[in-house]
Amino acid sequence: YSYDNETESVEQPKSLWRLASFDGVHYLSIARFGYLGGYQTAFFPLYPTLIFILSLFTHNFLVSGFIISLISFFLSSYLLNKMFGARAVYGLIFFPTAFFLLSIYSDSLFLFLSLLSLYLYRKDRLLLTSVVIALATATRVYGVFLIPLFILLAAKDHKKFTKKQLAIMPLGLISYMIYLTFQFGDPIAFFHNLGAWQKNHLIFPLQTIYRYLKIMITVSPSTPTYFVALLELSIFALVIIINIFLLLSKNYPFALLVFLGWLIPGMTGTLQSFPRYALALFPIFPILSKSRLFLPYLVLGGITEVVLLYAFSTGIFVS
Repeated sequence: YSYDNETESVEQPKSLWRLASFDGVHYLSIARFGYLGGYQTAFFPLYPTLIFILSLFTHNFLVSGFIISLISFFLSSYLLNKMFGARAVYGLIFFPTAFFLLSIYSDSLFLFLSLLSLYLYRKDRLLLTSVVIALATATRVYGVFLIPLFILLAAKDHKKFTKKQLAIMPLGLISYMIYLTFQFGDPIAFFHNLGAWQKNHLIFPLQTIYRYLKIMITVSPSTPTYFVALLELSIFALVIIINIFLLLSKNYPFALLVFLGWLIPGMTGTLQSFPRYALALFPIFPILSKSRLFLPYLVLGGITEVVLLYAFSTGIFVS
């Protein structure tokens, strides 16, 4: 739902209200009041914590959230360009849901932490790599996917994380689970409360695909539901195709990250928000940048992004 429909006093500037709709409302509420329980626990703590800290200086939660997302986006673009080239950055910018990187969402921060961990790893700063991974696991549960990625990368590159460095990696998630245990008596409340989005039961991914194919057949193409489902299924298929390319190129560490990135959401029975989650699967952008279809991708992705941004800004849930 929209930020400007909140019952609390709404902060200025009004131009940022639409960027805080849906999940943004929850992040700002957590930053302002802390966790009140229920479905809020599905939103991990690092992003709202940073909003709270920055608001001590800006005296504005809305602006603070936007600043964090904006800085994270520019830093993500810088790291992506440094490691994979400018075309990969264009692949990110013209991705259909890339506008979420400038919204009051944790996507931009999570992408930055993922890329920063890879950059530090390539610089052989393994302890700092572990610390950044820990921060990623405090930003989103999918941060744990970075752990097997770097274990596999280290094995491939003949590097070795120490036991201490490996123990640091999941500390963000573990710390949040400890907090949830003391505060709500449920260490995995973030999973249990995904029921608010029908995501707290795991099924075989083919069942999820079958459900979407039924939607394509039974739902009228004149409804937003049809087009959102089409977007979710299309991005899901694109990520799987890129995963196959990564496997064929024998880039097994990146292939594993992308595989986990589509497998787990695919097991929840719904691909809701997957087009946005795909933004964090950074290996897809170098692959897209090398495709012969890169120019058509930029055109189609850019047009789709404009349409989705307009829909999102008018209060329609798109991802």
